[in-house]
Amino acid sequence: MKILRASARKTNRAPESNFTGTVFSDEVVAGAAPSRMRASVVSFTPGARTARHSHPVGQTLFCLSGSGRVQREGEPVREIQPGDTAIIPPDVRHWHGAAPDKLFSHLAMSELTPTRARAPRGSSMAGKLKQHQGLPIKACIRCAARRVVTAPVLAAMPNRG
Repeated sequence: MKILRASARKTNRAPESNFTGTVFSDEVVAGAAPSRMRASVVSFTPGARTARHSHPVGQTLFCLSGSGRVQREGEPVREIQPGDTAIIPPDVRHWHGAAPDKLFSHLAMSELTPTRARAPRGSSMAGKLKQHQGLPIKACIRCAARRVVTAPVLAAMPNRG
């Protein structure tokens, strides 16, 4: 058994490139192989939110405090309150954040990609086979070259162009 002490982790300000407003993140766990679990407590100031994004195997948000908002692309904005759980399916574009006049914190849970590798945004990897850690990979067109997938996963995906 391993205990990760809160005092050993620092609070990080979330990058402006992925969020609107002031957002802080406290990593709870980033699993070591074979686990791919990642969980963080994310705290939003009033009106702050994520940019639209998706996760290859979905994301689960457990509301800890305050008043939050979540929106699946093309659907109405929905409110979430402490104790509520939002389950976002794989590859669904969405955003989440605080109500305009309330603080909001949630536990965000998702899985890391198999290699944990990410291609830089706008990279020339999009649509091209490359080698990464000895494995053939291809940037996922759906995510605008932000993540890579291994060849067996790629073979199972419908043709992306």
